[in-house]
Amino acid sequence: MKTIVWNTFFLVLVASALTAQNSLAGTWVCPLDKAEGFDRETTIFTEDGYYYSILSYLNGTEYGIGPDIFLGVYEFDGATLSLYDIKNDTRKSFPAVVLDNREFQLTDPGTGEKFQYHYRRKGELDQDQRATLLSWENYRKLGGTWASSESILKVLPSLGIVIIRVPGKPGSFNWGHYIVNGNELKLKEISAEEAVFYTGTITEFNRQDFTIVNNGDAEHFEFKGAPNLDETETMMVSQYMNMTHRTNMTLIDMMDGQQDFIWKRVDEYGNERY
Repeated sequence: MKTIVWNTFFLVLVASALTAQNSLAGTWVCPLDKAEGFDRETTIFTEDGYYYSILSYLNGTEYGIGPDIFLGVYEFDGATLSLYDIKNDTRKSFPAVVLDNREFQLTDPGTGEKFQYHYRRKGELDQDQRATLLSWENYRKLGGTWASSESILKVLPSLGIVIIRVPGKPGSFNWGHYIVNGNELKLKEISAEEAVFYTGTITEFNRQDFTIVNNGDAEHFEFKGAPNLDETETMMVSQYMNMTHRTNMTLIDMMDGQQDFIWKRVDEYGNERY
């Protein structure tokens, strides 16, 4: 089970001071190869260590394609640009050279290809971009185990689910998909209906604790570490993953018209059984 290790990395990136000569704060545009169907990449680096990248496709608006959005936190030391992609939970580093205060160059370490970025304006996010970034930031930061006097939450961002237990009641079990919109947290049933069964507002959120308010009632949670699952929780998550895999394969079969996986009962010698 993949565990989100977020706190140290996030604090280091956001807390690090970007000196004037090493700052990439601003909005930058990189023209891309139109022969490959791309138009340009527009990346906003904010003063407080966030980035928001918009990958536009050639005639994308006309054909209803894209753009693709990448966002997260960044660090630049004058020679290397390090990015943590919050949406995809990935980290990448690129050699970077500032050519002047209106242009810098990145090198893809895998291919050696170079990309030229041109300064356009200040590095400021609009209201919708800030809200999107906050939603993903809160989504990732929730990863782990949180406990209040009334509830224990085990949050698995890699699967998008929350397991809910009650202290002192090992037989109590509930769970759901979780979505975050800004500071609003919603839990939805893991079912075909996906009905929302809980809505709360996250307040005072850091990596040690947070408070969530539901209908005026506040519940305070403290961080307890990784979401170590017990036997029941492991079984439920395993069944969920198997169900999701089967559903995905069925959808793929419906799209391409071919049954990719055919399962047959066989005996210990591999002979088909009926």
